[in-house]
Amino acid sequence: MIQSDYRAAVPVFEEALGIFRELEDDRHAVFALCELARALSSQEELDRAQQVGEEALAMSETAADDRAASAALDTLAMIAGYRGQNEQAQALSERSLTLRRSLGDPHLIATSANTLGLSAMRVGDLDTAERAFEECLRLARDLGEKVLTAAALCALGEIALSQREPTLAAERLLEAFRLYHELGDERDCAECLHVLGGVAAAQGRAHDAARFWGAAEALRSRRVAALTPEEKAVDRRFSSAVADELGPVELARARSEGRSLDLEHLETLSHRLAEEAVPSRLASNRTDG
Repeated sequence: MIQSDYRAAVPVFEEALGIFRELEDDRHAVFALCELARALSSQEELDRAQQVGEEALAMSETAADDRAASAALDTLAMIAGYRGQNEQAQALSERSLTLRRSLGDPHLIATSANTLGLSAMRVGDLDTAERAFEECLRLARDLGEKVLTAAALCALGEIALSQREPTLAAERLLEAFRLYHELGDERDCAECLHVLGGVAAAQGRAHDAARFWGAAEALRSRRVAALTPEEKAVDRRFSSAVADELGPVELARARSEGRSLDLEHLETLSHRLAEEAVPSRLASNRTDG
């Protein structure tokens, strides 16, 4: 799962679920259901993921297990986010976070803070989102938890971009990209690169924006992954302006260049964005929608 190999993850989670059912271990059956739902969601099998997530919540409530219930609520919040039901996602993630604060487990708190941050960001509540991601980042760094550290940094980079702070966004996204690369997580590397394309566009670097998008596309295609809501937001804000700036031939050429870039070249491009802000022509008179 961490390496974005969702097709391989699904049958393993299904096998684990079967074993836990045989053992009548309801808590770990709920955890297996939650991870299965996450893998299914990442492959856009949202109806099945919803069914699995609801089964997890029902099982946890029957067992009166707050830890398991917090996992199921967090999972259902994630699924609601994939469906674009962002207010519902925020309410579910707040319920999960409340349970996890009562349990006092910093890893669980960090996980639900991350989910709450995503939900709040998607409804435009950036103050709540930023506080949640900063809490997640602080806890994750204290725990030495690289996955959540990278997730919080990536999201804080996305917030910085939406707040028209592209240089800060680039710094956070580059750090997240390095962590995801170290973890072998190509899917989330792709999100960092895609948003860095938005940073490049915000700085008036249309050619670099298209190259970042090409690099992200190459990684996503290897994992058969759909665009995240955050990647779609970048496209809504910047893709038309970049296309107008470059024209169809140059745009296709730049994206093709990006698909062949190696790690060293991608880091060089990212450093350029983090070190020098350029007044934007592409983002002028455009909203953050």
